[in-house]
Amino acid sequence: MKDSLEVNFLIKNCHSESKTKAVELLGKYRNSQTDNMFDTTLKTYFEILQYANCEEYDELLNSLWTENKVISQNYFKKKFLHKKENFPNLIKGFNSPQDFRFATNHPEEFSLDQGINNQLWIEILSYIKSVSEKDYKESVQKNISQLTSHDLLNFLVVIQENFDLNEFENELLMKMEIVKYPFDLDFLMRILIQNEENHPRIEQIVNTKKEIWDTGNWSKKYWEFIYEYKMNIETQSYFHLNEKGQKVYDLDKFIHYYESKGEIGKFPMINVNRNPVNFYNKEYNSLKEFLLTLNIQNIVVKKSEEVVKLYGSRGKDGLLEIMTY
Repeated sequence: MKDSLEVNFLIKNCHSESKTKAVELLGKYRNSQTDNMFDTTLKTYFEILQYANCEEYDELLNSLWTENKVISQNYFKKKFLHKKENFPNLIKGFNSPQDFRFATNHPEEFSLDQGINNQLWIEILSYIKSVSEKDYKESVQKNISQLTSHDLLNFLVVIQENFDLNEFENELLMKMEIVKYPFDLDFLMRILIQNEENHPRIEQIVNTKKEIWDTGNWSKKYWEFIYEYKMNIETQSYFHLNEKGQKVYDLDKFIHYYESKGEIGKFPMINVNRNPVNFYNKEYNSLKEFLLTLNIQNIVVKKSEEVVKLYGSRGKDGLLEIMTY
């Protein structure tokens, strides 16, 4: 860490003065900790305090777990395993509204990894379950509602492979309804689709979240999945799905649809695979003539009023974001 002198002081000393310095640094690092899933600030600090092996730091290590969800396998075994008097703090940390950060046990293991340890998840969950089935269920439910992205996926994989994920299907469906990212929606959908009873609710959720998934490279992945499982998802009049579950555009209908709504003009800005293309400066006489040269996977339309705010008068005819096969 940047504060190498202070860190060395904490490691080499164990008294009230070193604890005061440790508290100061913890406050500093908590303030600098970001929501970025790759931020390892507090995980690294936990490893430093643990390596110091100083009783003066016990309170700080405990607060790093209860407030910031940072723990190591050694710390779990030392402070929580088979110590029922500390069980409330174990549950408090497990259910705190943070992403898990699993620290390493030894100084030679210090690393910049994100801090995922599926085996430690298994050990903690198994212990919670052995002490209280109620706390186990509530803890899993709480973390399904709070975790996102890869943290959520890893957590669910652990439950699925080592416990029983089926008993939390309702929580997973509720999670699908509130997710904000196509990655989260995708793996939740693929887990839940295995139970046919979930299909109607999945269809309803996927239908209402097209703005999340029907864009960029995600569109192809979703429509192929929808086609494979014969899901009843609404399509637009200007495209149909072929025998591979891929979009096939009727360009006349597409252009008329968006021009009639006033969302694009004759010469919209165009990005193809995220690269800008000025089709009207070349040999093409119309938007359709240019689009016919592309093997189109998906088109996202940005309204002219939105594009003008970003690009000024250049965006008066809107913007087409095109992905090709």
